[in-house]
Amino acid sequence: MNSLIDSKRVWMVGAPGSRWSGIHVLSTYFSESFSTDDITPETTYYHKKQIGMDPKTSGHKGYYWGQTKGTESWLKFEDLSKEQILEDLDKVYKTGVPIIKCHFLLRHNGLDHLKKLFPDDALILVHRPAHESIKWWKDIMIFNEGAYPQYYPAYTPETFQNQVNTETEYMEDFISRHNLTLEDYGNEWFNKYIPNLTEKDIEQYIPWNTKVVQISVSKANGEAL
Repeated sequence: MNSLIDSKRVWMVGAPGSRWSGIHVLSTYFSESFSTDDITPETTYYHKKQIGMDPKTSGHKGYYWGQTKGTESWLKFEDLSKEQILEDLDKVYKTGVPIIKCHFLLRHNGLDHLKKLFPDDALILVHRPAHESIKWWKDIMIFNEGAYPQYYPAYTPETFQNQVNTETEYMEDFISRHNLTLEDYGNEWFNKYIPNLTEKDIEQYIPWNTKVVQISVSKANGEAL
């Protein structure tokens, strides 16, 4: 396996405000290899800065495991068994390579639990400095029942900043412990890890403030993809 589309599953992990949703949307839009089985009207949302943008290349789309209705058990990912995880995923993804988004792998050693259960799966870590993630999230999202995904009660206005700081620190620790490499986000990244895109030049679709994001790609066990 040397690209994401060769993996059985792709786990995408980022703190709130890391811009991981945009990376997911562009990946599923530009490559037919990825599953879109979790994208429905109920799991699609456009925040205030996306109004007027191309709906095909923007938005919060698909399942946010632990936040989407029916996935609340994933709030404690570290307590899930391999069998339970696969059962949950098989109910949703029927075609293509699933990109599984879950904030809560950044809590309670969730990445280490993933490493133990699915060592050969692909892992995307979307990294952004915590203060930038916090600012962006507060600019676009709200603790409101009309927003998707729902951030309450997993996050609260009182605990949000500390939680994002802690989650980002854990990601950085995992990256350090496994000597993972953070790469810049853009055309080169896409063409390296998602070959045979339906459209090669996608820089025009990447907002300038997403390009400050860096991404680590590896197997869940920390080895090279």
